[in-house]
Amino acid sequence: MAFIYFTEQGSKLLKSGNRLIVEKEGEKIADIPLIKIETILLYGNIQITTPALKMFMDEGIDIAFFTMNGKLCGILNPIKSKNIILRLKHFELARNPDFALKIAKSLVSAKIKNMQAVLKAYLKNYSDGEIANAVQDLKLRLAGIAPKCKAANLLGVEGSSTQVYYSALRRMFRGELRFNGRNRQPPRDEVNALLSFCYVILGNEITMLLNGCGLDPYLGFYHGIQYGRASLAMDLLEPFRPAIDRFVLSLANLGIFKKADFEQREGGIYLTQSSMKRFFRHWQEFLTVSSGSHKSTRDNIYSQIESLIKGLNQSGEFEPFLIE
Repeated sequence: MAFIYFTEQGSKLLKSGNRLIVEKEGEKIADIPLIKIETILLYGNIQITTPALKMFMDEGIDIAFFTMNGKLCGILNPIKSKNIILRLKHFELARNPDFALKIAKSLVSAKIKNMQAVLKAYLKNYSDGEIANAVQDLKLRLAGIAPKCKAANLLGVEGSSTQVYYSALRRMFRGELRFNGRNRQPPRDEVNALLSFCYVILGNEITMLLNGCGLDPYLGFYHGIQYGRASLAMDLLEPFRPAIDRFVLSLANLGIFKKADFEQREGGIYLTQSSMKRFFRHWQEFLTVSSGSHKSTRDNIYSQIESLIKGLNQSGEFEPFLIE
């Protein structure tokens, strides 16, 4: 089963038996058996016929609609989870400050540990005193997440740790694409364009998975309630951000993406439509390929959500994702 990304502007999705047909200007450009589809993600101007929509609903296939910049416009979900008990438990515990802080500390601790893992992996191949110092600095900040650490202090620890980490991360970009610090809304350079796009689309995927399993993506434990923000999805994204950074680092340092793969629009820098198709091939590999005994990124996302559900149902320990 797979997540299928569609970016070809002006294309149309049609039903033919138990297969999905993709056409553009009357010409067939893809023919996909439904058995290979778990979720469909549409970017930009792509049409779906009514018979195709019904087929997707009958087969339990989610459909998500995005702008070309990755902003989630909406999701069509077949009826899946009817677990109202889980949803009530989620609402109850999200209002419990002690439980919420416990989950938040786990998430921030995991994020900092994963930042350290990314920097340490680089140091195995390259000697850099500033990066080595950043690893030690993050170790000290991680120790600051003590039992008596309050929510307001936790935000400060995460913010300062992220600054230390990004300052070190910028030294790791060695190719044509350089990273001079984090900027967004809109991204002003190529690396930030990749980082923002990856964060957004993985956050959107987590949102869909949470919705499908009966949790409310908008009710978080670390990120507060804010209109229109999928706070729980953002919570669960935090430990995966360093893994995304490592993915973007490889795309840049291996020369897979260059400045010519980006364009200026809407006041920022974004992938071109043609380079976006290539991006999704690498993105799918990042999400689905496992190595040795290690799980794939998507399996780790599932495991983290399952751990949270177990923690909600049984007051068990929540185990966020850690880079191995």
